Amino acid sequence: MWSWWIEFFTARHPAPEKSASKRTPPTASLDKAPLSNSTGQDNLSAREWISTEFYHYLLGASGKELESATGTQIYTRLSKTFVKPEVDTSQLPRMPAALPMLIKMLNDDDADARSITGAILSDPNLTGKILQVANSPLFHIRPDPIESIDQAIFILGKDGIRNLVSTSLFSPMMMSKNKAQEAFTKKAWKWALINASTAETLARHSNLNPSEYYLWGLFPPLAHLLIFQQTYAAYQKISEKYQPEAIVVEKLLNGFVWHFCVQLAKNWKLPKQSAITFAEMMHKDNYQRPHLPLADAMTLSQALILNHEFRDRVPSHILQEALQSHDQAIGKATKTAIDKLTAC
Repeated sequence: MWSWWIEFFTARHPAPEKSASKRTPPTASLDKAPLSNSTGQDNLSAREWISTEFYHYLLGASGKELESATGTQIYTRLSKTFVKPEVDTSQLPRMPAALPMLIKMLNDDDADARSITGAILSDPNLTGKILQVANSPLFHIRPDPIESIDQAIFILGKDGIRNLVSTSLFSPMMMSKNKAQEAFTKKAWKWALINASTAETLARHSNLNPSEYYLWGLFPPLAHLLIFQQTYAAYQKISEKYQPEAIVVEKLLNGFVWHFCVQLAKNWKLPKQSAITFAEMMHKDNYQRPHLPLADAMTLSQALILNHEFRDRVPSHILQEALQSHDQAIGKATKTAIDKLTAC
């Protein structure tokens, strides 16, 4: 069942050969030995190994860095803050003004094009942002520009316009605050777009709400960015010369991404199921459940980006071991994600 998809997955590698030299990729012997990260830590699951390698990519790190005494202090302080039931809301993005309208659109299968257009046009800022995103390589599928919301709905359809609205709401939050954060932010935003589309495809195959999962797929990359920004700010308070240590950021990401997703869902007054879904992801046993679209979307999008940047970074047998969804769904999600990676 997997053979056709493995061939498809491994056949396309647009990244240059020189990128592969940064770290030696795992060999076929890994299917019979415990996985380890670049620090030598064994007994990682295939999903955890992919996540660890992806963090090294996000942070531009080798995984061999040592934690300083200052880093230990910052980690201890931030982890105590992040683990609280309520994350400091002053550090979270404000709820997008158009989010209530978006939720209505997500949940109303009977909404016609006219009502969708009217809801969007009621927010001029959102209208402008939607047209800007609609003409970006990610959504633009025709040579002529999209010049109106009506035209965007006609070309993209209801599901497409819902995803376009979600993307438009999140894009201002994924802007880098300064040059020091620019590289991480760009990587996080590209991942958000791939993760969202992958979650949507897997959800559709499981007869779940695809637009809802597209929205949820944007949250984890945003949470990664928020944690990175807060860690950066903590180092800067000590000295402007300090930059976040990759090992400290990685530990915080491993521990608190889903906490941030839950708090964002609550603060933005999303339907209760959003916070419930994110809370389930905090527990490894739940995270490893079969056919969990959000979990598999995270792993698949991370692996595809790694293999786009580093030739054969994630071997097909490791990815196969990590994923729990049906191979047909994975194949469709892979094709969609690679098309979007090419567009990015």
